[in-house]
Amino acid sequence: MRKHINDQRLKIGQTGEQLAVHYLKTNNYHVKEINWRCRLGEIDIIAYEKDFLVFLEVRTRRDIGRFGTPNESINYKKQQKVRLASQVFLQQNNKLNAKIRFDAICILLNKEGDSLLSLDHIKNAF
Repeated sequence: MRKHINDQRLKIGQTGEQLAVHYLKTNNYHVKEINWRCRLGEIDIIAYEKDFLVFLEVRTRRDIGRFGTPNESINYKKQQKVRLASQVFLQQNNKLNAKIRFDAICILLNKEGDSLLSLDHIKNAF
């Protein structure tokens, strides 16, 4: 039972990330990395928009239920993990002087998880 729940959660997350990448590409972002990881954490998407290097957290939910909205789930602890991981990325890629921004893409799917209800791109989310 638990494995089934984790598989469903993983599938919903992957669906959300695919939708987010498609959205970014159609809005003139250059996607550099997807699911970039280091020992301090993971960054869902790293992309360029004009002269900004954008670190994006993607949150996907099916319906609004007991877990709340996607943007409510990006708490302070998660923001700090993304910030720390971004510092590692910037150091490893010699981008310490880059203009950076932290955005969130919040996706809401239908109950079945196969249809997009809304996609909200929040620039400078944290």
